[in-house]
Amino acid sequence: MNRILPLNLVMIPLLVLLGCGRSEGTVTGTVTFQGQPIDQGLITFSPAGNEGSAAGDEIVQGKYSVTGLKPAKYHVTVEATKPPKFTSPNDPANARAKTDEEIRAQHDPLPADTTGKEQDLDVKVGAQTLDFKLESKSKK
Repeated sequence: MNRILPLNLVMIPLLVLLGCGRSEGTVTGTVTFQGQPIDQGLITFSPAGNEGSAAGDEIVQGKYSVTGLKPAKYHVTVEATKPPKFTSPNDPANARAKTDEEIRAQHDPLPADTTGKEQDLDVKVGAQTLDFKLESKSKK
């Protein structure tokens, strides 16, 4: 009995530590438009099946890092954003109706024909890299 007690004092904490290992993934990467890092934006991980959970983060100077992802298949989307422009109620720009393109550009400043904003990824335990190279035939 005396030999079992010291063995239990070593083995039980060891088993607890091994059983509590992290089973999450981290995905980092860059987002560029026409080869240049986007200033700011958002990245979203949406489960492509019944496993995983939605997650996301900000893109800052073309870089992002999303942690705590459960291993699963995800559909990943990125979008550029720009700082909000605040105007006074009397500003002449508020007097006219905005076109659909102007409204869309307030939210996502990239051209409508931008490609490469979506990818699928199997997230695994540990660290992974996923880069987005956005392209457009429009000049913006």
